[in-house]
Amino acid sequence: YTDNDEEYHTVTCSNCDYSATEEHSYVNGVCSKCNAIENSIDLTKAIYLYKAGSFSITNENSVNATVSYNENPDCTSNSIAEIFNEDIGSNFCVYLNNDITEDVTVKQSFYLDLNGKTITGTGTASVISFYSYSSSNNVLNLLDSSADKTGKITGGSATNPYKQGGGIYVTKGTLKMYGGVITGNTAIDGGGIAIISDTNKEANFEMYGGKITANTGKSFGFGVYVKTNSVSAPSATFKMYGGEISGNNPATDAYSANYGGGVAIKGYYKSSEGSKSADLEMSGGRIESNTAACGGGISLTTYSTATISGGTVSQNVATTDSQTSCGRGGGIFVENSILTFSNLTISDNVAKST
Repeated sequence: YTDNDEEYHTVTCSNCDYSATEEHSYVNGVCSKCNAIENSIDLTKAIYLYKAGSFSITNENSVNATVSYNENPDCTSNSIAEIFNEDIGSNFCVYLNNDITEDVTVKQSFYLDLNGKTITGTGTASVISFYSYSSSNNVLNLLDSSADKTGKITGGSATNPYKQGGGIYVTKGTLKMYGGVITGNTAIDGGGIAIISDTNKEANFEMYGGKITANTGKSFGFGVYVKTNSVSAPSATFKMYGGEISGNNPATDAYSANYGGGVAIKGYYKSSEGSKSADLEMSGGRIESNTAACGGGISLTTYSTATISGGTVSQNVATTDSQTSCGRGGGIFVENSILTFSNLTISDNVAKST
């Protein structure tokens, strides 16, 4: 008897040419004929979970990061939330085998490989809400190992108290984005992604690859919104090393003064307390073809800081009409903030002030 590494084995007669294929005959998880081990993992389900040791990341924290898998998944499910209800330890990877529709709240570090598939939100919340009440700063690592890089997060409509982060909402944690597309989400602030730092809740975003595109918002940051919420909070930070933020626009019912079509960085200020910055560091990537009333590409407001040493800001539009005000800063809008830049390509941006 020879195990075929499937649900069958082959039986061959040692005295003649006879052979046949038979199903395994399992007894207590072991085939009584060929000793094959029964595989209890259902590989037709939408979600695979790989625990520590079953996958590896090369070139982590770089634009060349890749993920590989060494074994069959440790378990499978049709729900990311269901997986998080299990005792899965730490340093694990959630891998999409099929498209899913789900809103997910996560309070621990993990890797999420979209694998060319789509997570569609229900339209009643952020698609992914990521935070922790523990002492550690958890990390969500977003990847797409598919060849065509078409994995996406879409369909989010933020309903948290401040309606921030339609696609991904992060408070007290770090989002590291290596791949995937955040698209078709909406919120008041941060149509694609919102990074909100508050008292004892440090929030950060590092972008190495992927795309944030075609999201909408009403007030700040239709692609990405980075906000420090109090003078005692750690500064919220966005470090952009690569990737693309493009085609994000104000919603049809956006506020007349809206900021940061691609990226909005907003610090904190109160006269009785003082100020605390929110910070942008950009050394690569593209911010292009976004639109807002103030700062089509990037807006820096309320004691925020930006240090830009590379990348491209192009073809963004700051617009005004009978319904909107401002129309300043087609590429970058700065108000009560500090911008330092070098080696930045900034071109073909338009400001339409009236």
